[in-house]
Amino acid sequence: MSMLNTVLKTTQQEFTGQALQQGSSFYYTMLGVTDPARRDAAAALFWLYKSFKRCCFGATSPEPAVAQLHWWQQEIQRLQQAEPAHPATRLLLQARPLADSVRLTGALQQMLQQFAAVLQTQPFADTAALQAYLDATGGHLAVGLARLLAPAGAAHGQSVNALRRLGAALELSSFLKHLGHTARTRVELLPLPWRRQSGCLTAAHLKADPIPLVDALRQQVRTALTGALDEVHAHKLPGSGPALVAAALNLQWLKLVDKDPAALLRARIKLTPLRKYWTARRITRNEKAVFQ
Repeated sequence: MSMLNTVLKTTQQEFTGQALQQGSSFYYTMLGVTDPARRDAAAALFWLYKSFKRCCFGATSPEPAVAQLHWWQQEIQRLQQAEPAHPATRLLLQARPLADSVRLTGALQQMLQQFAAVLQTQPFADTAALQAYLDATGGHLAVGLARLLAPAGAAHGQSVNALRRLGAALELSSFLKHLGHTARTRVELLPLPWRRQSGCLTAAHLKADPIPLVDALRQQVRTALTGALDEVHAHKLPGSGPALVAAALNLQWLKLVDKDPAALLRARIKLTPLRKYWTARRITRNEKAVFQ
């Protein structure tokens, strides 16, 4: 069965189960969400985001990925017309008023466009291209989740920019998390400015001396996370709880990286489920209001 057919046959129970798989980071970010309907809608959006990303970053050849992205582009258009075909997009339509769905479709369209750019030969040739990608993927995901989880009519206003910056920082962190795999499979997915600055232009350079790139990237990730996290904390944005948990988990993960930065090239560094649980529990206990 093709990847596209597999995606099309995914049921609501399957995609919510995949998104909320026990032990996954997203599972722990949602611990403070008590409303099952809102939690399932958030799982639908996260599953779409992961499906788009997996399609492009996991592509061994562009043709199947292009076909799948084309179908999703058509599906987002159907969502905009209130006639979606996929269970995930139908759930999003049911979850919020039509006006919110229209805003969400615009965000999903931008997300798709940026994920499609990953299929290019050199997708992140400069910092502007990288920032556009971070804002449209992680940024839109964080804002979209907050709007799905917040009470209807909750005001977001300008404070949504802080949440978008936090989402972009979380997306930036994923480059560091997958550094080893990227270095082995497709080093050009690492933004060119980073590779030039660190002297790691090729996979061989990165293998020989990964520390300059790892050090620069982990410092950039930590600065982006802590800066945006302080802003989101200050605004107490409704529905922002999962993003706060995700940021806390990433900062805990960075502490592991600090102990052995070169290990990122050898294997994935992971938090234990217990550490994830207690980190999430602390945030949900202290920030109950932003999960409502």
